[in-house]
Amino acid sequence: MSTRFNLPNKTYEGTEVAIPAELAIPNARTEQTCKFVMKLDDVAGDECTEEMDNKSTGSFAVSSSGSQTFKPEDGWTYTIYWHLK
Repeated sequence: MSTRFNLPNKTYEGTEVAIPAELAIPNARTEQTCKFVMKLDDVAGDECTEEMDNKSTGSFAVSSSGSQTFKPEDGWTYTIYWHLK
């Protein structure tokens, strides 16, 4: 499954930014592993190319709810939050 999250004409600034992506993982079960690729860029469309500013991969074990923080490089940390419906 691949999902692209984008809010047209929306920019984010600051040292701590929350981007509400409302990601959904259909048919996930507890203890399954969710693998992902996070791509970020400040130029629309560049996140889909090799010109992207930031790219990170990761995974987490699915549970009824939780969060996990990733630090792919100095100066960039993000947290993924999830819950099963």
